[in-house]
Amino acid sequence: MQEPKSVRISIFGEQYMIKGMASPEEVQEVAGLVDQTMKDIAGKHPALDHHKLAVLAALNIAYQIRLLKNEHSELKDAYDRQVQAFEVLNVRLAKLEKEQLAREEYLVSLEKKLQLMEEERTNLQRDKEQLEEIAHTLKLELERVNEAYKGAQEEIRELYLLLDEKTAHSS
Repeated sequence: MQEPKSVRISIFGEQYMIKGMASPEEVQEVAGLVDQTMKDIAGKHPALDHHKLAVLAALNIAYQIRLLKNEHSELKDAYDRQVQAFEVLNVRLAKLEKEQLAREEYLVSLEKKLQLMEEERTNLQRDKEQLEEIAHTLKLELERVNEAYKGAQEEIRELYLLLDEKTAHSS
């Protein structure tokens, strides 16, 4: 632990020896603030004695401290609200990230389904083409069979005619 340090200061023409844990620079800065405040008040009210100047300076500095405390409190409240809003936003962000991940997983599943459907469509298209080829082949075969049938019918008709002629000649 550090030892307290002694610092000589001057406030409104009086010398004081101050002992404390603050650095000599900080002590001099604070003493300068008190000295300047007393000089400012003495400039406005030259008839006041040192005791009253010191009291007014203390009141002035206390008032400034109060204002700074109020400002600090307001800033802390604003900071706390910002922290709370930040936490709410972080929760919302985590929820949105989770939703985004779920959507991405759903999209991947849809893409897989689409790929399977495209494969099925390709297979169905191939089957359709094969069936169309078979249908075309069967159509050609049917036309050939129909031609053969017509030819056979024609031969049968001719045979009947011949048979009728032979039967007519024999009688």
